[in-house]
Amino acid sequence: MELVMKQFSMVRKFILVFGDFSAMILALFLSLWVRYGVIDTDRFNNHLNIFYLVFLLWIVVLYLSNLYKLNLLLKIDRLIINLSQAVFISTLVTILYFYLLPSLRITPKTILIFYALFTFILIFIWRLFYLKINNLSNLKNHVIIIGNDSFSKILAQEIEGNQNWGYTLVKIINYSNEKEINYKTIPYNQKQFVNLITQEDINLIAVQFDKIHNHDEILQRLSLVIERGIDVIDSNIFYEQLTSKVPVNQLNQIWFLYNLEESEKILYEHIKRLIDIILSALGCVFIVIFIILVPILMLITNDKGGIFYIQKRVGFRGKIFKIYKFRTMVINKEVSWTTDNDQRITILGKLLRKLRIDELPQVINILRGEMSFIGPRPEQPTIVKSLNTKIPFYSRRHIIRPGLTGWAQTQFRYGASIQDALEKLQYDLYYIKNRSFFLDITIILKTLTIILGFKGK
Repeated sequence: MELVMKQFSMVRKFILVFGDFSAMILALFLSLWVRYGVIDTDRFNNHLNIFYLVFLLWIVVLYLSNLYKLNLLLKIDRLIINLSQAVFISTLVTILYFYLLPSLRITPKTILIFYALFTFILIFIWRLFYLKINNLSNLKNHVIIIGNDSFSKILAQEIEGNQNWGYTLVKIINYSNEKEINYKTIPYNQKQFVNLITQEDINLIAVQFDKIHNHDEILQRLSLVIERGIDVIDSNIFYEQLTSKVPVNQLNQIWFLYNLEESEKILYEHIKRLIDIILSALGCVFIVIFIILVPILMLITNDKGGIFYIQKRVGFRGKIFKIYKFRTMVINKEVSWTTDNDQRITILGKLLRKLRIDELPQVINILRGEMSFIGPRPEQPTIVKSLNTKIPFYSRRHIIRPGLTGWAQTQFRYGASIQDALEKLQYDLYYIKNRSFFLDITIILKTLTIILGFKGK
């Protein structure tokens, strides 16, 4: 059965590669047609012969971008992100290829933009069509969770509530025979475990390693299934990969010591700080326009009060600093979370918040080194003091500079409760652990989408 499944997987991947290759040929044809209006056979063949190596390079980049991992096909947003990244990188590689080899005797610079656009569209359409003609359940990874606590239930709910992730929950195996965690929960039994692996075509097992280190029987069985090519992954890591957030309630001090090694981020942090300085210096010139415009709009809307709102926030390593914003609320000294349809927000303030313009003065904080463009949003000292006593490890979000925008802001709604703060902390810790220039670019693009969609709050 295992050999048959591997062969079937290879066939499906070959079909994907063939479809991508065909899409690239069609993209080249359409690019030449748009560029020249008519298709000359000799011109097309001349380009096609030279582009064969380009097609191969693009296939390699698609592979490196995980676009031949079958489970990713089922998550459309991830497909779009990975495909966009692959097309961007492939286009840069293609430009280098042609300009380093001018002897190829063609000037593709006039069609590369068309080619990249058509390739993205055609491959995306092809992948959607591929999903339609296949039985989706056959593409999904069949998962077993080994655990006996509430987190196993949380993980199960995430899997079953997000079928587009490409995973099907088969069973939860409760190795302690305690209370039921989920309707699919069964007690651990060696024979039943083996039968599940073979009969249900299991290809992934999620287990909390720190909870089973004394269960020799289960550890031995897991070692055997690895030899059969079945993936075994820590439940916490699996949850993180699925949700792009860290399960705070499952963490301990060791997790932070192991995962937040700052020495590995030194070069990244120095370059990021340099970028912050350059962009914030340019931003200081840019906000002069709004310093002139905002007071005029305040007069028009009869908004009485100062132009700026200055408030204390908790920043890098717990240091208190003053944050600058364009005022969007009526003057009120009450310290509380902002909620949806908050009555304190002015008419002009709603517009400024929708476009995130109210945050622009914080380029001053960025230039002074108190903030960065990307990072966890800073909170008020009173709120932080309260959350430190109610949410585990809340203060750990202060180990990097707070940001103008962040991963939590692009993934979660506006926080207005302790539970919301916990949820956002999980996204903040994910960013702190995985921060990179690619993740920063992703956050910037998502933030621009929020701004252009008038979704700011």
